[in-house]
Amino acid sequence: MTTTNDGNLGLLAGRRIAVTGANRGLGAALAKAFVEAGADVLVHARSADAAALSLSDSGARGAVAGELVDPRLGPELAAKAREVLAPGLDVLVLNAGIISTMGKLEDADMVEFRHVMEVNVDAQLRLFVACLPQLLASRGTVIWMSSGVGRFGVPGYGAYGVSKHALEGLHRAAHAEYGAQGLVSLAVAPGMVQTDMLRAARGTQDVSAFTPPPVAAAGFVRLLAAINERRDELAGASVDIDNF
Repeated sequence: MTTTNDGNLGLLAGRRIAVTGANRGLGAALAKAFVEAGADVLVHARSADAAALSLSDSGARGAVAGELVDPRLGPELAAKAREVLAPGLDVLVLNAGIISTMGKLEDADMVEFRHVMEVNVDAQLRLFVACLPQLLASRGTVIWMSSGVGRFGVPGYGAYGVSKHALEGLHRAAHAEYGAQGLVSLAVAPGMVQTDMLRAARGTQDVSAFTPPPVAAAGFVRLLAAINERRDELAGASVDIDNF
């Protein structure tokens, strides 16, 4: 895998992409990489200040602010996409999410557990449903940000691990229900990326040996660039970005 986006310039020319959680970490790297690859991008962040910063840093066409758990966010994101990415989206990247306290299920705080599920599952579904008409119209792609801990059981990942299993279920349901209409549903595990979420999960452990966000983002550019030629292979797949 290359370590910069230099070879990705122009690969996504004309693509219209929305990225949630684009103000820091992998989301910020994705937005910038997509713009550099020629895409027209809409970014999302939790606050207006963070959304404005993401817009400035990435060179995106527009920005939306709002909490993932706010049911108004999905319609607002879809409306903004129609406005600044007219006639609408080709790709929805559901990047934003939260991590939970590490620990065994028997020690789970049920208030926290429910909140993690609301953010990492319920909110993702609402965003997808709000943008679905645009994605079907463009025979577009939805990327559900998954994880290796959502594909097999890993001790100690608590609500986060469970939420990623549920997200894989949403991905498979989306493919089963809308794949025949042209939607490409992809569950993508970005691997161990140097983000605040990884630092929270690893505690005091050094994360400098893991993947920098721009390197992971370059893989996402290549993945999206490959969809047209590999649609039958990729539609409905759960993939690791390291393979791109």
